[in-house]
Amino acid sequence: MLVKTIVKDDQSQFVRWYLNNEKGRLVGNGIYIVYIELPELGVNKILKLVVVYK
Repeated sequence: MLVKTIVKDDQSQFVRWYLNNEKGRLVGNGIYIVYIELPELGVNKILKLVVVYK
């Protein structure tokens, strides 16, 4: 299930994500799989992201 698509379209090093899904609601606690495409480098990455709220 797709949670959020983030497109980086500037020259900065970072992208800020406010932990909201495609509908604008906060995502829940859990482990998420992050798929990153870097076409200019010809690289794709798969990472795990843990979200924990107090």
